[in-house]
Amino acid sequence: RGYLVTFERIDPLFPLDRTDHTEPKVMGELEMPGFSTYLHPMNDGNALLAVGREGNEDGTTFGLAVKSFDVSDLEQPSILASLSFGDENDGWSWSEALYDHHAFTYHRDTLAIPASFNGWDPETGFVGLVVIGVAPDGRSFAQLGLVDHMDLAANPENGSHDWPWIRRSVVLEDTLVAISNRGVTFSHLAAPEVRINRVSFFDEAPGAPPALR
Repeated sequence: RGYLVTFERIDPLFPLDRTDHTEPKVMGELEMPGFSTYLHPMNDGNALLAVGREGNEDGTTFGLAVKSFDVSDLEQPSILASLSFGDENDGWSWSEALYDHHAFTYHRDTLAIPASFNGWDPETGFVGLVVIGVAPDGRSFAQLGLVDHMDLAANPENGSHDWPWIRRSVVLEDTLVAISNRGVTFSHLAAPEVRINRVSFFDEAPGAPPALR
């Protein structure tokens, strides 16, 4: 099996039969608004988990989107679930996982990706890690929580340049490890906003609880 996307703004998904490697065959086509930039097999290869951009029927693309596709029948691929951040009116959102698969962490039916959305206002915007529960068959998503490292900044000031950027995450048994330019945090995988501990790379912000050294 193989899968091909075009990166057009109305993006088809083409499942390929690669039984004969010298003559791959296009088996089906799924046309949908937006596009995917990374596809990850799941459910024993019967589904795909994707990160990309949401879009509408006229070809306009906007927010970050997570989608899953049923590819159990290569001739009839279909979309199973979709979760997007941002809309057509306030659609700016972004993730490093859009172009670097190392930022995509999928383990034990849980997806964690770095993300930023809702603009640069520190009161309403977000920069951190989005954690999403994925049904084993890919048919539904549930946002489990958000992880940020704002408290790891030394004397933080308002402004985008002061926000810690979480770049990577790792799952260790029931623990989610988030790694940014400011430090490392340890959270419960099923409840990522419940922090277990942290390590700061810099001096602590005033009033912050002590970190491991």
